[in-house]
Amino acid sequence: MSGKAYRSTTLSRKADAIREIAKGKSKAQVCKEFGVPRTTLNGWLQNQEKILDAVDQAMFRPDRKRMRTALNGDVEACLVQWLRQACANNVPINGPLLACKAVQFASQLGISDFNCNEGWVERFKARHAISLKRACGEGKTIPVGGIQLWKNTTLLSILREYDAKNIYNADETGLFYKMLPNKTLAFRDKRCIDGEHSKQRLTILLMANMDGSDKRKPLVIGKSKNPCCFKNVKSLPVYYTANKKAWMVGAVFEEFVRDFDAEMHTQKRRVALIVDNCPAHPASISGLKAVQVVFLPPNTTSHSQPMDSGVIKTFKAHYRRLLMSKILLAMDAKECFKPDVLMAVQLIKQAWNLVQQSTIASCFCHAGFVKEHHVPPEAANFEALYSSNMNELRSQLQSLGIWPSTLTADDYINFDSSLCVAEQCSDEDIVAAVQSKRDDASDDSEVSDEEIQMPSIPLVKPADARKALDTLQLFLAQQDIDDQLFHFAELSSILAMSACKSTKQKCLTDFTPL
Repeated sequence: MSGKAYRSTTLSRKADAIREIAKGKSKAQVCKEFGVPRTTLNGWLQNQEKILDAVDQAMFRPDRKRMRTALNGDVEACLVQWLRQACANNVPINGPLLACKAVQFASQLGISDFNCNEGWVERFKARHAISLKRACGEGKTIPVGGIQLWKNTTLLSILREYDAKNIYNADETGLFYKMLPNKTLAFRDKRCIDGEHSKQRLTILLMANMDGSDKRKPLVIGKSKNPCCFKNVKSLPVYYTANKKAWMVGAVFEEFVRDFDAEMHTQKRRVALIVDNCPAHPASISGLKAVQVVFLPPNTTSHSQPMDSGVIKTFKAHYRRLLMSKILLAMDAKECFKPDVLMAVQLIKQAWNLVQQSTIASCFCHAGFVKEHHVPPEAANFEALYSSNMNELRSQLQSLGIWPSTLTADDYINFDSSLCVAEQCSDEDIVAAVQSKRDDASDDSEVSDEEIQMPSIPLVKPADARKALDTLQLFLAQQDIDDQLFHFAELSSILAMSACKSTKQKCLTDFTPL
């Protein structure tokens, strides 16, 4: 055979070629640089979405050359999720155990002709770059005094390598989003997993950088993927996802990190992301280009995690204050107060916006994130949260019988601080999660009876929004409140553009009778 022998190209190299084309390089330049004929490059471009998705989501090893998937994809998806959980818990895994679990998952999925031999296990390991030469998570144990050792070694190297703006911390917290003060005593010291209590909970992931200059959009996890209150709502102020128990799970966390990595890569930044050893945080996420994930020592988050050093407490204080204000406004209008998930995500965004940059920087400092020769910021004064405004709200609710006299503001803010945010998934949970991805209809499950009875929110017309804006402007004038901070001009422009879009374009026949 004459001519050059063709050598197949790895998926990562194909993705690099596609990205070069996207940057504006000509096909001739890319073909010369990557040493491939034009027809080959055209073939990659025809499948660019599949190739980029496979590389960005680390569906295969970077050196894989073909996107050949397993015949029984659901079995493999279940096994990968189970393996990640086992690694997070330092459970030693070997080939026979993998084969045994694969057969169990096939049985639960109703697959009767699944043949799990040694070859299938080896191909599974090759597809996902799995090495079982050592126990998963081996070498992660922290000796006595591990916190200080971690700070003197790992943390110190991170502080030297990255600028403050490029060091991030993320942590989850549970939130009873509709809990009124007079209901907190019944919930105290109760572990919320299933039942009535779980219907009122959300899990929130908050993330910010060391100097507080970048507060990332919160990730909110609920129980229903499409609550009734989301009807006619085209965008949310948070990232929202859902699963059966409103918990953080490995797949959600990995997707969150990959999206963050893609954004940082686009901005040509290299960042460090500090997280705890939660079982829902995969021990490793392959294929990251801009984000280095660093784990805190086990069982030390209250001493070494900035979010646990006051950021989450500050956020919850703002959320509770905003919720109390909503209660009083509803009672003043003689309306029944029924908070839903839409109201919750709006209040979550508002509360997160109110957390000051200086507070976040102080909490990082309190957790030991201090660069050499750097003067730390003043300690955050959390007592300032219990301002006269909050105390006044508390007094009004007490007079209305909604706030118990034995409940302090601190108790109300922190009553869900120990709420479980991640749980070990059983085999049944893993199978259900994989099946729900395959069956879109199951994504809308777990809608509470309360949601079903609640009427859907009607679509608000631009004219009604304009009338409400005029009413608000008049109210501020009557109360002698400066309205310069409310950006009425910008809001009016947005409403005008929305009205133009919703107006049907007129034609000649609308003005001239036939």
